[in-house]
Amino acid sequence: MDTIKCTVQMIIKRPGVMVIFSIVLLAYSIAGYFNPIPAILLGLSSITNGNVFESIVSYLQILMDPKIIPVLIIAVLAVILIASLIIALFLSGYFYSVNNSITGKKRAKGEYVQGLKKYFSRVLLITLRVLTFGFIFIVFMMVASIPAAVVTRAALTGNQEIAFAAVFVDILTIGVLFFGCMFFRAYMFFWYPAAISCEKSFFVTAKRVVDRCFWNIVKTFLVFDLVFIALEYAMLKIGNNMVTLIVGWIFRTVFYVLYINYIFVTYKKTEKAALKKHS
Repeated sequence: MDTIKCTVQMIIKRPGVMVIFSIVLLAYSIAGYFNPIPAILLGLSSITNGNVFESIVSYLQILMDPKIIPVLIIAVLAVILIASLIIALFLSGYFYSVNNSITGKKRAKGEYVQGLKKYFSRVLLITLRVLTFGFIFIVFMMVASIPAAVVTRAALTGNQEIAFAAVFVDILTIGVLFFGCMFFRAYMFFWYPAAISCEKSFFVTAKRVVDRCFWNIVKTFLVFDLVFIALEYAMLKIGNNMVTLIVGWIFRTVFYVLYINYIFVTYKKTEKAALKKHS
């Protein structure tokens, strides 16, 4: 309820910030409209004719080609740099406005620009690290799923003796991937409100906040994930057209506003208690 309240206050008291947010997400939705990567990934998955683990192995085999690795590294670094600049340029001002809204500060003239000037470099450095760590984390998770892919493939090809082992390894792998993803996102995402609220020790403060309410964060993140996956998958199946573009834009605007506001609201509610415990 606090997240919805914060969102309503943002819409009423800071409509300009919300307009900027929606315009940026419109650009993102238009870019996604012409993005061929999801279709390519779906095509590769259909070619493998296997489960998700076998698809991951297929992707890794392609990515680990010695001829591709140098180009891949340069491309990843370039994407991380460009994405970090865009995110910092856009979100530093938005984060500042969200933080002011939650703390009850009156809207100041040029608030978005003030946040951009004050927090751009800070948000940029954090985003560079988050995206770099994120890429490494994704590769690590893909590699960690290889044993499950091997065992599952053997079981599906007729080796019934290891069927129980395959189920066990799959469940274990899914659990590791799930909690690894939750831990990573919680600590990385809560780094941002800490950077806006504190003058130093941003990550340490974020960690203390997350440690105090981790399971509540997991439950909420899971709800967000299920909603996001369901609607994105539905739009992907429907195909690219103007209706899905408009619906996708509205959905992503509402979704990301609620997501960001939830993180900042939860951080603010927990910050004092978390810091008091370690003082």
